[in-house]
Amino acid sequence: MAWKNFRLNGLLALAGVAVLAACRTVPPPPTAEGGVVRSGQMEYQGAESLVAEFVLRQGRAEDFDLELFKGVGPPLFTVRVVRGEVWAGGALAGRGWHGRTASRWMPGALAGWVGLADVFARLPATDATGWRIEAKRDGAGELQQLVAVRESSGETFDFRF
Repeated sequence: MAWKNFRLNGLLALAGVAVLAACRTVPPPPTAEGGVVRSGQMEYQGAESLVAEFVLRQGRAEDFDLELFKGVGPPLFTVRVVRGEVWAGGALAGRGWHGRTASRWMPGALAGWVGLADVFARLPATDATGWRIEAKRDGAGELQQLVAVRESSGETFDFRF
């Protein structure tokens, strides 16, 4: 009987270690030299509404990586745009998607998230085609809030840094 309890406790401990290993315990990888890392809270309003923490990494103008989190753990949603290729995944993405930015097969719900790559690449300018953008800065000129509204769908992305 004691042997069965030992095996059961061992399996429970192993399961606990596996669950903890799935948690995000290391910081995201650094961006390329000259890249920018921003983090904070964002609110999305579209067909659904969402408030989440985010980590945004930009390398060059064509490199964009956005991850959304609700507390600790793996990202709920990830979108990466690297030189015209898009990867989307996470629990909110369903099956996930990979393809070209100009692909006619890109899911419509993903288009706004992919378009954010262009919005952030143009900062500090606020003139991205198809977007209405408002940027708020503090006294030192640091970006504090960015509200981007995609004009074709009415989706609103409100980032607070």
